[in-house]
Amino acid sequence: MSAVSEDVLPLVRYLPEVRRDEAGAPLVSAELVESLPVPTGVGGDTVVVDVRGVDPPAYRIHPGIRLVAGRAPDGGRPEVMLGVAVARQVHGAAVGSTIHLGRGTWTIVGLFSAGGSAYESEVWVDRRLLMQDRMRSDFSFVIAKVDSASLEATREIGRRLEQSPAIGTSLRTIAEMRYYAFLAQASTQIRAACLVLVVIMAAGMVFTVTNTMYGLTAARRREIGALMALGFGRREVLAGFLLESASMAALGGTVGALLGLVVNGLPFFYEGREFSFQVGPGVLVQGVLLAAAIGVMGGIAPAARAARTEVVQTLRSL
Repeated sequence: MSAVSEDVLPLVRYLPEVRRDEAGAPLVSAELVESLPVPTGVGGDTVVVDVRGVDPPAYRIHPGIRLVAGRAPDGGRPEVMLGVAVARQVHGAAVGSTIHLGRGTWTIVGLFSAGGSAYESEVWVDRRLLMQDRMRSDFSFVIAKVDSASLEATREIGRRLEQSPAIGTSLRTIAEMRYYAFLAQASTQIRAACLVLVVIMAAGMVFTVTNTMYGLTAARRREIGALMALGFGRREVLAGFLLESASMAALGGTVGALLGLVVNGLPFFYEGREFSFQVGPGVLVQGVLLAAAIGVMGGIAPAARAARTEVVQTLRSL
């Protein structure tokens, strides 16, 4: 966990690159993030959420933060602002009610949304009060809005801070976009794990399709023989069964895609954070195409067997 001392804050506030508000105050927020259990109000259940201690400029620095009820917490008062995702997990959470957090009881003074981002799964409080509650003398990081968010501007700020004897090379500066790109690497690992799961499930479905098509071709040997006696070649029989296998699989994929639309946008909670299923048109098309491909792969062997049917032997069995 990162730890930034109070000595860093004035150095960041008075960097020339830092933007200021109408009153000339620097748009800098020192922030402390702690994961704390919050009672849900249902039985004795609790949910662990990220509690973010912020300075007043934070509400102008973080993009997309929008109050949907109440107001922001006042500095120095035990007040909290809940993300709408947290409010959905805590029974009776509303402006004016109280919530037990850390070592004390806090008053809910506002609810906020953040465009569906992870901020909605957080609780925001005054930083200094959170530091007192957690008995911390440092915080997690400092966020500043600068006049230029370019990579070179970020490096220049880093060089200026490194020149300070109080900081040296112990502090790392990073642009917001690069920071979130770094966090997105975790989702890449999740995607890789999901891809492995998809491959395993697809392999199982190929065997299922193969077994089903073997049964269908065995039950229709007479029909196959009759078609070949009428002049249909082995290629036509092979193509016909592959098309049938792919069509049935694509139909199943279409049904699955329609069922996927039912859960589109459905929220679920994991480790105190709210997620939602997002099933877009691209995902639906990919799912149907994958199902059709599974049908083709699973139907190759049975279709080839049907194409090798001997007409004479089949007709003798009629």
